[in-house]
Amino acid sequence: MKLEDIMIDSEAQSEGRWIRDIPDCDDLELLVRGLDCAEASHVRRRRLERWSQGQRLPEFVIAQGPPQSVRDEALTDALVHVVLRDWRNLTIDGEPVPYSVEMARRLVAAPENRAFRLAVLWAADLVGKSEAYVARRRAA
Repeated sequence: MKLEDIMIDSEAQSEGRWIRDIPDCDDLELLVRGLDCAEASHVRRRRLERWSQGQRLPEFVIAQGPPQSVRDEALTDALVHVVLRDWRNLTIDGEPVPYSVEMARRLVAAPENRAFRLAVLWAADLVGKSEAYVARRRAA
């Protein structure tokens, strides 16, 4: 194994990069930050902390952590407010869709747009990864 093939470019993760050639997404390009950048982690952590604040929960419930729905909401918040920064070549009924945080939330959170959410997650996973890693992911 070559260490350089698995090293992370933390600047790219924090600042974001355009990702193209997203599987099953034609010519869609996404400007994304990494899922593990400090800001995204902070948003998720803050949302999860709010779950238990002010609640009287049994210790075993707290030990199990937040329910899946709360974890999903935390991830959605991070995707909308930190990770997804812009897009190119996204249309609805043939009309270009301009980027906005409100539209990003609609697209990332709606169950019928699960494929778009997965595209954002896929792209965010690649940010800052080596070309060798990206090539392996695209080939898989």
